[in-house]
Amino acid sequence: MILLISASKRLRKSYLHKGNGTLPYFIEEAKELQNILKNLYPLQIKWMLKVNPRMGERIHKLYQNWSADKLSNGCWALELYHGTTYNAVYCDDWSDHEWGFAQEHVRIISGLYGLLRPKDTILPYRLEMHSVIPSKSITSLYDFWGNKLMNRLVEELKTHDDNIILNLASNEFAQAVLPHCPPEVKMITVQFLEYRDDKWKTIPVNAKKARGYMVRYVVKNNIKSLEDVKKFREMNFVFDAEASNENTFIFRIPH
Repeated sequence: MILLISASKRLRKSYLHKGNGTLPYFIEEAKELQNILKNLYPLQIKWMLKVNPRMGERIHKLYQNWSADKLSNGCWALELYHGTTYNAVYCDDWSDHEWGFAQEHVRIISGLYGLLRPKDTILPYRLEMHSVIPSKSITSLYDFWGNKLMNRLVEELKTHDDNIILNLASNEFAQAVLPHCPPEVKMITVQFLEYRDDKWKTIPVNAKKARGYMVRYVVKNNIKSLEDVKKFREMNFVFDAEASNENTFIFRIPH
């Protein structure tokens, strides 16, 4: 079983691991994207990422400083990302065994790097999957990546005991793999619902947090089966068997 999560916009300023990890699968693709990104002006970056001018300048510097030659001394991917989901994952207290389990079972979808393992060494960047890069050679990142990410996941599943992917990524990032999922792979999307205003709905900030807690739950407890995934109880979420199906797992907070 492989868990999919999304890369985040925010990055940590400090981390425990640097270097001594694994290199990303799609370095050549990342170099191709960076050759375009490093030639963008700050105002183009501001428009592309919908950020303020100051942030556009900061991201411009990240693009200028990026080099594939520096990747081997980069930060471990799971530690570099910051935000609601990654705060809930909280990998700072993981043992070597837990890092090893995550390296095998957790994958991060990234606009720049494509697909990352937790211990892949990467450099700081910012690029959302839905970003429209001002370039004639790239219509969208979804087209750029095509079926490469899904094909990589299929190859990795060959070393697992099943063909299950648990999709905890946001829709923006999940769309980089979902349309390319072959019939032999069981892709299950997890939804966290709360009863608000007389109906069940996804509360984005709580759903992001719950995704992170589920990753942590799976890693800390060495979870390898769907039956054990269903036992997840963080934030008072409970698996709803009646509402769920073979493609969607629904977790609700009882009301």
